[in-house]
Amino acid sequence: MIGQQQEIPPRPYGSAHDLPSFVEMRQQVQILKGLTLFVMRDKRAEMIELERQMNEMADRVDAFYERLGSRHWTFNDWMSVEKVDAILDETSKPEDAEVRLIELYQDPEATKWHLVRLRNVAGLRQRHHLIVRAREDYDAGRFDTCTLLLITVMDGFVNDFEANKRKGLAARDADEMVAWDSVTGHHMGLTNALKPFMKTIKRRMDEEVFELHRHGIVHGSVVNYNNAVVATKAWNLLFAVVDWSAATTKKVSEDEKPPEPGWKETLSLIADHGRKKRAREQFEPWTIRCEDEGFEDDEVVAQTRLFIEAWQKTQWGRLVPLMPSQLIGAKRSGEAAEYAKSCFEFHDIAGVEIDRVEYAQSSVAEARGVATIDGTAASLRLRWVYRDSQGNVALNGEDGTWQLAVIAPRTYLVDEHGERLN
Repeated sequence: MIGQQQEIPPRPYGSAHDLPSFVEMRQQVQILKGLTLFVMRDKRAEMIELERQMNEMADRVDAFYERLGSRHWTFNDWMSVEKVDAILDETSKPEDAEVRLIELYQDPEATKWHLVRLRNVAGLRQRHHLIVRAREDYDAGRFDTCTLLLITVMDGFVNDFEANKRKGLAARDADEMVAWDSVTGHHMGLTNALKPFMKTIKRRMDEEVFELHRHGIVHGSVVNYNNAVVATKAWNLLFAVVDWSAATTKKVSEDEKPPEPGWKETLSLIADHGRKKRAREQFEPWTIRCEDEGFEDDEVVAQTRLFIEAWQKTQWGRLVPLMPSQLIGAKRSGEAAEYAKSCFEFHDIAGVEIDRVEYAQSSVAEARGVATIDGTAASLRLRWVYRDSQGNVALNGEDGTWQLAVIAPRTYLVDEHGERLN
C-alpha cells in the first residue's frame, strides 16, 4: 500500500560485529571516547577497555563460526563463554573443536542448568517430559531415540510459537528462521545449521551419517544415525531455536522501539560498573559460624532457614522470592508458585544443621552444614547470590535480597571430596 512502510525481515549477519545492538553500542562508545579527549578524561581508560571487551566478544563468536560453522554447529546464548574460549584456544582443527564441544554437552554438570531453563520456556514447558527423556537417552548412549525425541520437540515448539502460522520447523523456509539481533542469526548460524535438517532424502542411506537429517531420519531413509555427533547437534539446534524464539519475541519496529539511553546514562552505567568492580576487588572473604554472636541474625542464615521451612511445609509461594529472579521472570504469583512446586515437590529435605556461612565474594555467600535430601545424608552447601530488584547481581549492603543460585535440590549436597551429588 502506498504510504505504508513494509517491515523488512531480518537477514543473516555476516559477522557478530554487524548485530544491531553491537553497532549501536560501538557508535556510543566512539562518541564517548571522543568526548574524553576534552572532558571526563578520567573515563577514557574505561571507554578503551569497554571497546576492547566488546570487540573480543564479537571476535569470539566469529571465531567459533569460522571453526565450526561449516560443520553446522551454532553459537547460542546457552553456551559457557569461558568453555567456548577454552575450546577455541586449545584446538586448531574443526574436528578437534567438534570433539571438545560434544564433550561439553555430554557433561551433565555443565548442562543441567540449561534443562531447568528450558522448562521455563512456554511451549517447551509442556514438552519438558520429552526433553528429560531425551537427556536420559543421551546419557545412556541411546542417541537415535534422543535425536527423534528432540526433533519432535523442536517441530512442535516452532509450530506453537507463532499460532497464526502453525508451521513446524521442517515446514519453514530458512529466511523465516533468522534470529534478529542474536548470535544465532550469524550467516553461519541457525539458517546454515538448518540446511541438513531441511534436506529432502528419499533414497535409503546405509552409511553412517553425522548430520541432523530430519527428513531422512523421520521418514526412514537415513538408517544409521545412532551416534553422539547427530544427537548433540540436535541439542545444539534446540538451543538455537529457543534463541530464535526469544529474539523474535523481543523484535520491535523502529516506531515502537523505546529510546536508547543517551551518553550520560551510558556513562553512568560504566561508572557504576567500575565502582562495583573495585568493590569486588577490595572485598575480603569472611565467615560467620554458629557459635559466633549474631549468627541467627545473619541475612543468609535467615534466608536459609526460611527456605528450608517453606520447602518442608510445601509452602511454594514462600519459595518464590528466594528463587533466582531470572527464572521467575514476569510470571504471576500463582504461576511462579506452581513453578516452584514443580522444582521441589518430589524432593524431601530433613536433618538440616547450618554451622557456618562463608562470604566468598561481595555478592556471593554459601551456607554450609549437613542435611538429608531424598534419603541421602551428606554435607550441605547452599549457594546464595545478592540481587537487586531488577535481578542484577548487586553489592551486599545495597538495596537487594539474597536469592538461591540454583534450584537443583540434590546438588545442594556434596560428598567427602566436595563434589556435588547428582
